[in-house]
Amino acid sequence: MSNRAPGLVVELTAKLYDADSDIRYMSLNDLSTLFKEKGPAITPDLHACNKVADGFVNTLNDPNGEVQNLTIKCLDPFTLASHPETLRTLLQKLTTLTTENAVDSSVSAMAVRAMVVAIPNHGFFRVSQQRLTDMYLAISRVLIPCLVGYNPITQKEKGLTTSPPTGLLERDLEQGTDSNYIDVLIEITKSFGRFLRKEERQALLDVSMKLLESERAGSAMKKKALQAISRLAKFFSPEVLSTFLSHLMESLRQPHITVANRRLYISLLGSLAQATKHLGPHLKTLSPFIFAALSQADLDQQMENSDEGERDPQGDELREAALATLETLLLVFPQDMALFQDETLQAVIRFLKYDPNFSFEDMDEDEPDEDLDLDEDFEQDDVGDDDDDFSWKVRRAAAKTLYSFIASNTNTVLETPSIFETILKVLVERFKEREENVRLQVLQTISYLIQNTQQHVEPEPPQFPEAIDQTTAQIPYSSSRKRRRGESYAMLESPKFGRFTGSVSPASRSPPREGAAAYLVKMKPHITKELLALIKSSTPASKQTALVALRDLVIAQRGGLDEFLNETLGLLNDHIDPAGKNVDVAVGSGTGSAASVQIEAIRLASDLAKAHSSSAIQPLMAKAIPVVVSAARSRSPTVSSEALGTLEQFIKVLTPPRIANVNQKTSAQLEQLINVLVDVMSVKTADLAIRQKAISILGILLGRTCNSKGSKLLSETKRRESLNQLYEMSKNETLRHATYTTINTMGKTGTSDGTFDSSWLSKVLLDMSDHLRRTDRSIRGASLVALRTFISDRAASSDLDDKTNKQLISDLQPLLVSGDLHMIGPCLVIFAAMARDCSVDIVDDDFVANICSLVASDNASLAIDQLCVLMNSIGQRGNGKSLMQALLQNVGIGGSPAVVGKVIGELLVAGEGSVGVKIPDFLNELKTTRDNKRKCLALSVLGEVGLRSGPSSSLTPELFTSHFISKSEDVSLAAATALGRVAAGSGNIKSYAPVILSNLKGGARDQYLVLHSVKELFQYGDNATEMGPFMGPLWEASVAAAREEKSRTIGAECVANLAIVDPNTYLSSLRELLNDQGSSVRGTAILAFRDVFTATDTSYDKHLEPTLMEVLAAMLKDEDVENRRSALNTFNAAFRGKFKLVLPHLPGLVPLIIKHTHADPALIREIDMGPFKHKIDDGLEFRKVAYEILYSLLELTVTTQIDISAIYDRLVDGLGDDHSIRSLCNLMILKMARGRAPREETSARLDLVVDKYRVILATQLKETAVRYEIEQQEEAIKGAVKTSLELASTFPPKGPHGGEQAGNTGAQGTRMGGVRGSGTSGSRGVVRNVEDDKGDTTGVRSAKWATFLSELWTKKAEMCKEWDKQRRAAAAAKQNGVSNE
Repeated sequence: MSNRAPGLVVELTAKLYDADSDIRYMSLNDLSTLFKEKGPAITPDLHACNKVADGFVNTLNDPNGEVQNLTIKCLDPFTLASHPETLRTLLQKLTTLTTENAVDSSVSAMAVRAMVVAIPNHGFFRVSQQRLTDMYLAISRVLIPCLVGYNPITQKEKGLTTSPPTGLLERDLEQGTDSNYIDVLIEITKSFGRFLRKEERQALLDVSMKLLESERAGSAMKKKALQAISRLAKFFSPEVLSTFLSHLMESLRQPHITVANRRLYISLLGSLAQATKHLGPHLKTLSPFIFAALSQADLDQQMENSDEGERDPQGDELREAALATLETLLLVFPQDMALFQDETLQAVIRFLKYDPNFSFEDMDEDEPDEDLDLDEDFEQDDVGDDDDDFSWKVRRAAAKTLYSFIASNTNTVLETPSIFETILKVLVERFKEREENVRLQVLQTISYLIQNTQQHVEPEPPQFPEAIDQTTAQIPYSSSRKRRRGESYAMLESPKFGRFTGSVSPASRSPPREGAAAYLVKMKPHITKELLALIKSSTPASKQTALVALRDLVIAQRGGLDEFLNETLGLLNDHIDPAGKNVDVAVGSGTGSAASVQIEAIRLASDLAKAHSSSAIQPLMAKAIPVVVSAARSRSPTVSSEALGTLEQFIKVLTPPRIANVNQKTSAQLEQLINVLVDVMSVKTADLAIRQKAISILGILLGRTCNSKGSKLLSETKRRESLNQLYEMSKNETLRHATYTTINTMGKTGTSDGTFDSSWLSKVLLDMSDHLRRTDRSIRGASLVALRTFISDRAASSDLDDKTNKQLISDLQPLLVSGDLHMIGPCLVIFAAMARDCSVDIVDDDFVANICSLVASDNASLAIDQLCVLMNSIGQRGNGKSLMQALLQNVGIGGSPAVVGKVIGELLVAGEGSVGVKIPDFLNELKTTRDNKRKCLALSVLGEVGLRSGPSSSLTPELFTSHFISKSEDVSLAAATALGRVAAGSGNIKSYAPVILSNLKGGARDQYLVLHSVKELFQYGDNATEMGPFMGPLWEASVAAAREEKSRTIGAECVANLAIVDPNTYLSSLRELLNDQGSSVRGTAILAFRDVFTATDTSYDKHLEPTLMEVLAAMLKDEDVENRRSALNTFNAAFRGKFKLVLPHLPGLVPLIIKHTHADPALIREIDMGPFKHKIDDGLEFRKVAYEILYSLLELTVTTQIDISAIYDRLVDGLGDDHSIRSLCNLMILKMARGRAPREETSARLDLVVDKYRVILATQLKETAVRYEIEQQEEAIKGAVKTSLELASTFPPKGPHGGEQAGNTGAQGTRMGGVRGSGTSGSRGVVRNVEDDKGDTTGVRSAKWATFLSELWTKKAEMCKEWDKQRRAAAAAKQNGVSNE
């Protein structure tokens, strides 16, 4: 830092008094730059700072407006760099400044405001605590006394101003002016509200109320006062709030209160509701004032008081404000407002129909005029003076409030037929609304209502279940009747909610007989007619919103528009291709534009094809395909992408298994679709995502025609050309991954042999294998998956020539020793298929060496099933001799005996004497060797041999029980495991069980070994029910083992197996163990239930269903800490394995899960580490598991079935928890924001999220922080920045400047802005508002959120610079050969 900087400040300050305005301007500019760059580092003395302050005061009174403006800008960096005493002095001078020469008389208030907002603009997390304290003291000692006219703090405190001037705000009130000092008050409450003392807040509240209630204050000043009060309300104590509300109610009770004041007070209630959560208990006494303003009596009285029948516009403003406040209360306090459901619904419906200047009474509601031109009708001149008609704002507010009523009382609306019918009927009636904004809001509301009535549909059955887990699907010896761990298909059995894929024709469903869904079915024809009328002749924005509503109706009803399909598709064709000449109309994507209407029409066409049967939709394809094909060639990426998605649905309609009739016309249509897909993916200038999507859809078409019925739809020439096109696309670096994924999909869907030409398949597979050596992991993964599909599932290696197979073997072998488990498993399955089908012998020296290296590694245990599959194929082929010798000589006891023994045993049995060794060799090894590891290996081999040999095995139980007495625990345990496997393989449990259970009479060690044998018997045995006579003693032994810590886990497994084999006897006994006095026994029962949930299929569910809720609740309420931890894991297993059973009980179970997300002070202990004390949170693991469960809940359930608000509160709280929990919460909050929760739930918590993120960004690590702590803090900051910026894209700050607009007290900011589908996103959600022309209302009204985002952009820029600097340093170090972590 240059030593000349302080002197330069003095020189520039002197020039502020120069006669030349240009010199004054340039000096200010230089000072501003100097303070921004150097900041506090300049550290001039108090005298120099005072000189600069005096110069600024002088230039604020400058006759040149540009000099004044630049002075105000200079105050921002000067506030951060000046001496603390100067801050107070300057504020004192500015508040008493008389601007004689200034152009603007409010310049002093603007200057003061610039100083107040300097720290928030710079970012609280970037300002030192001392500077923050200095600024607060200056505000407290100087500014607040000047604003209110007295000192709120006692005069006895040292350093306080003793004689403040007359209050600036009172002076404005007396003179009837607005000097903008009320803006200063707002900024103080916004930026420093949490620092203010109770007396200061009270003083600011008093002066704000004085402004609000004064008749001399203008409307703008009253709105600002309203905003200031709402800011202060965040810091109200319950006592202060109660006193304030009492004053408010007394004012509203005044008999002669004006309509304007009444509106202000009611608006203030809405602001208070957004600011404080303590308002709920007071709503019983406050709500009547709101409903009084919305009553029919109040409306009639106003009409009586009107002169000559003319309505007072202030009355409509009052009703609009009352509805906005009511909307806020519904969203913020839904439980408290549940008491006023009837009053709310009556008021909303009353004013949704409120249109004194127009009436539809003469129209026939049941027979709408199909030719009604709404655009022309809305512009008639004889319906009244619309310029003075504000009633449409009341109707719009009523529609918004009705939307919020549905959102906050969804269950009540859907479960109460009278309420649902009333709401649906009135909304349909208001489709004729003449005002655009109101009509859009009505359509949005009915769309949201329909979404909530969407029937929960069962998922389509998976067409190719073997493709779910190829690594285990080929295991031929999994004979257990139970599900093997790692092979769970529970998630396939779980109902998925939301959209269907259209892969198969939707099954017909009987209509519901009662409830909301039944009434919706009854009203469906009328709703459809009305929506089609709007689509046919209305404004673009109304057309778009009507299309969205019709889509929601189609999705909710799973079709049901068969009688309207022809008319609907005709209208859609007109909007997809309005010109009728294949003209691209998608220019622009704004709300209500031609492009947005076109996009929604395309999406609706797609949903119609998904939801209706092929017999109904296929005859209309000839009309729909040409226009959608035209849209697919659009220059707009969004239009083209949506059109391609619709073509995908058309392809599914025209191909098996959906196709209804195969004819020549269908073949021509498919060839037309192939042509457009090839054209789109071949255009090099097209958007990459569009080309990738076209490739994927082409693969779907080719895959679905690879069967006996579908092969007739495409000629061989066309199929060959299409396959060659795909191969050419795979040569493109950017399209390779999409092409390989598409080819894999084709391999899975095709069912006919010989579908793919061998020469084409050969070159494609060779290209894929070549890319296994590339560094791009995604390409490697896609290549390997496709190779597995063709070679393992389709046995393609038998169709390939020897040269190709040899090259594939060579390319695949390096993966065996790569250490990458994601690659090793599929690679082993591929080799197993090649060993079975390929004419080339895969077992060479390199292969043997790689397999031995893998078996000896730690990864072998994780890929043991795939290794056994490979050994089985090699043994059956008869060429495993060299491999067996290598395993025995090169691996042997070098690996895990259990793993190596299993691999050798599998190869030995499959080889049937061709592998060079026989069973007697291992028997001899067991008898002669003294090496315990070799004994373990021999026992493991023999156990596997006995399991695979079956009844033909000559191994006796005594061979293994004789080793139970071995001094080595490893040997005895290996013997017990082998005995259980041999017993399971023999098929003669009755002869083995007595021998095994005879050891139960021994000591604890023998019982422990017996339980291991029994576990293996249950796991691999097919006839476990033959254990019936022995189950009683085994149960007692298992429960006894549960009381010992060492055998607790094995005891739990045996108990679970008994409950699975004989649920009628032992499942109830297992439930009783949950009430045992011993915590270890209860813990064993919890672990056993986890195994039951994961190891049983759906046939077992009937035994669990009656008491599942009781079981899970008892676990989660267990007193023991470790048991509760196990209970959380067990609940997670139940949720994933028994989804259908758990789903109905979620409302009662979720609160128990949420309870475990709270930090328990009893689990936090403090330990001494030398001179330091360290806190250890033993409850951290609980919270981690609980938050993981919440993540699963958001992934797999419908949010209406759980208390989403309670979960959201825990997510916000979790942002201040441990790093791992914080990361999960960031992900879940983004899921909530993207549609898993109502939009208002997210917008209502943005301020709380800001508070949490500010703490993260402001965290300062100690100088002694270790690298782990530094990295965690960096990740926390990155997570906060990333999540905030993604939230900002969905919840932008409302207002022209990104901040809060004064006077807006409604809850409009709690809903989405804009019309859904106007952008590139196709996500589902509530339709956005389309407001009037008063400003941008598409975002969230939160000044804290806006301020935080503005700070965050600066923070993000700094982080990017730092990361770039680090990357450059790392690159330089690498270039110089320096090791840099």
